[in-house]
Amino acid sequence: MNAHKCFYAVTLSMLLSCSACQGDRLTTSELKALLENNLDSSSSSEEILSFFDSRGWIHDFDEYEQRFFARDPVEDEGPEVFGRNQIYVYVDANGFFVKAEVVRVFPGL
Repeated sequence: MNAHKCFYAVTLSMLLSCSACQGDRLTTSELKALLENNLDSSSSSEEILSFFDSRGWIHDFDEYEQRFFARDPVEDEGPEVFGRNQIYVYVDANGFFVKAEVVRVFPGL
């Protein structure tokens, strides 16, 4: 029984100390609001890329899905148990913003 208590105490202390590791990470809803406030139907692909670069996000483009995907490398610094935000920005055939999605993924689980 003492081993179980010790395990739970250590696990709890790790989780509590790691919550401070989240630092400047934005929540999924904060990221959605940030995208909504900075991108609209008049945003070109160049403006979208400029926005990603200004935030320091890693990004690429999937031509088959007609979308950019991006992520904040700051999230890589914390434990995987907190997950990561994956950002998808869809564009039309002319390269203009259509919609944005933010999905929470847990790559290590």
